Amino acid sequence: MSETVYALGGKAYRRDGDDLYDPATGRHVGRFHGPEVYDPNGTYLGELTPTGRLGTRTGSQTKLGPASPTLANRSATGNAAAMPAGVPAGFEDFDPEI
Repeated sequence: MSETVYALGGKAYRRDGDDLYDPATGRHVGRFHGPEVYDPNGTYLGELTPTGRLGTRTGSQTKLGPASPTLANRSATGNAAAMPAGVPAGFEDFDPEI
């Protein structure tokens, strides 16, 4: 069963089980391990924030976790530009392209 999950900046992603996709391109973005999303090398991309939106915890971009061999190598630093009011402290926008 899939559901739409939004990033802090408003971009929509599709979650299907533990897999996360960009619905605009169909690209497999990452894989959930609990609330956190990782690339195939185990590099942290982001997580579900307390608001239920995807964000990248400031300072966690070098965090390593489980690897998923089905994804292309990606890492994220987040994007704090144009963030809406109410963004949880310590988070930046989720952007797996960075």
